[in-house]
Amino acid sequence: MIIIFILSMLGAQDVGEGFSTFCGNYLGQETPGRKPEPFVPDLFSPWGDYGYHLVTSVYFFPDNRELFFTDQKLPVIEGRSSTIWYMQQVDGNWTQPTKASFSDSFSDIVTFLSPDGERIHFASTRPTSGQGSPKDHDIWYVKRAGKKWSEPVRLGIPINTEYNDLGGLMTTDGAIYFSSDRPGGMAGFDIYVARLVEGGYSESNLGQCVNTKADEYIVHVAPDEDYIIFYRDDMVDKANSGLCVSYFDAAGAWTSAKSMGDHIIHARDATVSPDGKYLFLLGHGDGVCWLKTDIIGYLKTEDLEISNMVLNAVLYDDVSAAVRLYHELKKKHAAYIDLDEYLLNQRGHDLLEAGRLIEAIALLQVNIVLFPDSWNAHDSMGEAYYQSGRLELAIQSYEKSLELNPNNEHAIKALERIEAVLHD
Repeated sequence: MIIIFILSMLGAQDVGEGFSTFCGNYLGQETPGRKPEPFVPDLFSPWGDYGYHLVTSVYFFPDNRELFFTDQKLPVIEGRSSTIWYMQQVDGNWTQPTKASFSDSFSDIVTFLSPDGERIHFASTRPTSGQGSPKDHDIWYVKRAGKKWSEPVRLGIPINTEYNDLGGLMTTDGAIYFSSDRPGGMAGFDIYVARLVEGGYSESNLGQCVNTKADEYIVHVAPDEDYIIFYRDDMVDKANSGLCVSYFDAAGAWTSAKSMGDHIIHARDATVSPDGKYLFLLGHGDGVCWLKTDIIGYLKTEDLEISNMVLNAVLYDDVSAAVRLYHELKKKHAAYIDLDEYLLNQRGHDLLEAGRLIEAIALLQVNIVLFPDSWNAHDSMGEAYYQSGRLELAIQSYEKSLELNPNNEHAIKALERIEAVLHD
């Protein structure tokens, strides 16, 4: 009877076979340390056994017996391509993911689970009436209703408008944080908070310490509003995109937002476990990682965007100063971040993509001094020189990369491309 009750509560479909190996809290995974570790990659990644293309991180309920996540349906159909899925722990074993009873025909994105497990907020393209063609995103919620979930209810004005409204994260005192592209903001999507007042809600923009001309999407709010985590999507300068954190200070204002670090910046969604111990991250590769939430407190006083500090050192001093700083920072932050060739290389590519060629070349030069035997570092430098039109230097870098790795197909094709340009 207990199993039947739990499954009927969530409108369960056939739980299927093959999930008996996922047992216990957090699907039986060994808990992480202070650095990101993969969380069930066989399940929560497109390259795993089940091929989920996650749109959100994973949301655990307080009793650790249910979790929700959003999956991207393929092929993509505008307004109808993301669905909320759930899993349950029954007799210690986790069931196969199945679609939530309230999510199917439209694009739905889970955004908030209440601490008591009685309410779920999600963004949806469903029309106000629940029937018809997809519309812009609004914030909806469902509540437990006996053995089932209620029918979805749309939040009212001023949280939802005729524009796109996303999020709906609720604090202990009932304030609701959300993102919207409504007029009157900094530009694009800004983060707002709606606070309870007599007769309803009153909304306000979080201001320029958080919001910029880029798009800001709220992803997590501490229940006591001590901090917020959000994703900044800068379409003009992709090198400035990534997860950021801001803190509510003693003066009652939000601190200037800062990057969560080179090892986290490429994540685009985050959730915190109900007990506050673990931070779950969704990366651009659609895989989930987790780590202790210690990093949130650490970032109050420290900066883990190491690449920017190294870049500034080489730009305003020289390569030797940048290398010394790298080693100092590597030692100082060893408990939270592994500094390696990949982090600087990835940041160099971010700068290339943003068209910041001088900065990209400067940072990649430091990377080569630090890792002279890396074929990949020389390959990236070749790409930077090629994009800047310095073809002879590009050739030298690609040839060095091939010397270190004769099987580097990218360098082979790049040299062929350069040769064609030079003899055109």
